[in-house]
Amino acid sequence: MLSRWPVPFTVASTLPTVSAGSPSSIDGPCWGWPAMFAHLRVFASVAIWMYSRSGSGMQNMGEACGMPSELVASTHRFRSRISRAMSSRMVMDLLLFQQFKQDSSYMQSLQDKLAETRRTLSSLIEHHDPARVALAWTGGKDSTVVLDLWRETMGSRRVLAVNLDTGHKFSEVMAFRDRMAEEWDVDLRIVRPLPEDVPTRIAADKLACCGGLKVRPLRRAVAELGLEVLITGIRADENPSRTDLTHLEDRQGYVQANPILHWTEMDVWAHTTARGLPYCELYDRGYRSLGCVPCTARAAHGLDERAGRNQEKEARMAELRALGYF
Repeated sequence: MLSRWPVPFTVASTLPTVSAGSPSSIDGPCWGWPAMFAHLRVFASVAIWMYSRSGSGMQNMGEACGMPSELVASTHRFRSRISRAMSSRMVMDLLLFQQFKQDSSYMQSLQDKLAETRRTLSSLIEHHDPARVALAWTGGKDSTVVLDLWRETMGSRRVLAVNLDTGHKFSEVMAFRDRMAEEWDVDLRIVRPLPEDVPTRIAADKLACCGGLKVRPLRRAVAELGLEVLITGIRADENPSRTDLTHLEDRQGYVQANPILHWTEMDVWAHTTARGLPYCELYDRGYRSLGCVPCTARAAHGLDERAGRNQEKEARMAELRALGYF
């Protein structure tokens, strides 16, 4: 079990410097999500080892990781902040070292999930023409992780990515998309709705709005590019309608591949920090899920990851999926 959490040789050197009280803070002088996950990744990696060797446990672990004193000053304060900011499932992931003493098999390790993801992506190349496989890249954290892994899988071949520009995305997301497409040499195809697709009132009718701005443009792009497979970054824990999905879905004309379907939000940030992957700056400002501006806000403390997304749309996700939405 311990081998699942590789301890860095120089723990303190892996920790980013984040100023207290910055705009990325959570509940006062804390950190933005990415910086916090960078600390927690290292924290979890040495937790079991330290816990078995020290009566003072948490304090010693924090000192060993080189964390700021405000985080390790109180075990209760640390846990209560994380609990307010994240869902109960993520709390279990973050406090894996405590659950280990009671049930060493309660969750699949990220390494196992990563291996499964790589197998899924490799199978796409084995069974399909790579030129007819594209990634639906939103510019968000999840699909950026998949983009990185798909680039790894493709080797020297250039990656094809499709991005839906509804005309109502955050400018920061679009800037990140354009910068990374150039840096990573991505064959980026930006898909936009036709004038007749655009509803009279944006976000008034969620089904009509998403259908016009996202679903119909996506369907056209898949047909025009002759795609056999569309890879996504969706996860099962994001919405109840995605719980029963599989890694490969028949989407009436093409296959939708969901290689990180069983990852959690914690998994995504742990992998992002471990690989040093770039991410949109909005995550440092308290956003946890990014969509169109009219339907996206910062999630309040203690709520689920997608609590900042429009809840009418979230409640109708099954209907949207029936129309062709991810």
